[in-house]
Amino acid sequence: GREAGGGRRQDMPRGRVAVAAGGARAGVVEEEGQARNRRLSELRAAQESTRADAAHTQAELAALDEQSSALRDIATSLCPVCEQPLTAEHRGEMLARNLTHAAELRRALAAAQSGVSTQQQQISALEEERTRLQREWTQLPRENELNEVSQMLAELDADIERSTAAGPALAHQWYGPDTGRHALA
Repeated sequence: GREAGGGRRQDMPRGRVAVAAGGARAGVVEEEGQARNRRLSELRAAQESTRADAAHTQAELAALDEQSSALRDIATSLCPVCEQPLTAEHRGEMLARNLTHAAELRRALAAAQSGVSTQQQQISALEEERTRLQREWTQLPRENELNEVSQMLAELDADIERSTAAGPALAHQWYGPDTGRHALA
């Protein structure tokens, strides 16, 4: 019985350290999870903005392609932009301008699509990290559990102190007052 109590007492500091470490880790995991959630919100908002930009660029490119198609139609007698009579020279200038602008829009659209893809990869990585943190969080002790364990450890400490203090009195009760002298002889 004495060794079991002594072993339990020796394990108590380790238990306290484990409880404290679990509580500290829970706080860190919670903070990291909140940081991931904030970053995910930021990335999702940025991705939506990038998608909106891409949609706007796509619509502008479609309108430009339609205008260029109207410019190529020789039967059209009016410029689709200024609505003046369309000369061959004016038609060529407008087509060249549209061609240059369309190339710029296609580059912008490709950059936006690449940005959406990169943002999606970042979002996926953060979601995986958040899931890992959530799994870890479920394994860590909660505050009420930490409080219960701390209370149990305090009660064990008190029991051990009472037992240690009662030891000589119990020995006297069981073995009598001369037990110590006979043991030394």
